[in-house]
Amino acid sequence: FGQLSEVLVRAGLNITAIDISATAVEKTKQVLSQVALSKNQQMPTVIVGSGTEIPAADGSLQVVIFSDGLCGWELSHEQKLKALSEANRVLAPGGHLVTTEYLPPSHFNSYLSVLKEGPLSIQQVSYLNDRLWFQLNTNLRHIRHLGPVKSLLKSIPTAKVLAAISSLFGYRGSKHIGVVLKKSV
Repeated sequence: FGQLSEVLVRAGLNITAIDISATAVEKTKQVLSQVALSKNQQMPTVIVGSGTEIPAADGSLQVVIFSDGLCGWELSHEQKLKALSEANRVLAPGGHLVTTEYLPPSHFNSYLSVLKEGPLSIQQVSYLNDRLWFQLNTNLRHIRHLGPVKSLLKSIPTAKVLAAISSLFGYRGSKHIGVVLKKSV
């Protein structure tokens, strides 16, 4: 619903946001309409589309982001490979695909296997050490509207402490995996 798009636009980037859900596109447009653009920044484009048919010209993009996508979109194995091929098609030589997925740690290896089958090469794998934060958020879900709880859940120092503790468990301390892939030059 525009959270990532908002961060990227606030950072001064020119973006095209694509979602298969018309509802998500409308909510993202609402969020982005409230963001002030920098001097030379273009108005973000937000459209309905699919990761398996990216509406962009061959070699036209430097970065593509699949945010909680390949698994979250509930694609078949063939569709996942099609999405990876589409990212490869629209990326310029040397361009990057950044993926994040919200998965049980027991599924991380199968996710990486799908990425390895695609046309891009894995450059970096990161485990986001967010498991304890998600557990805290879940445990406080019924009172998260209360001021002190809301502040706690938005606290960067709290998130950093929970991430440091989660990191002690290796990849098992994560609910998200992030992978950066690169198109060959």
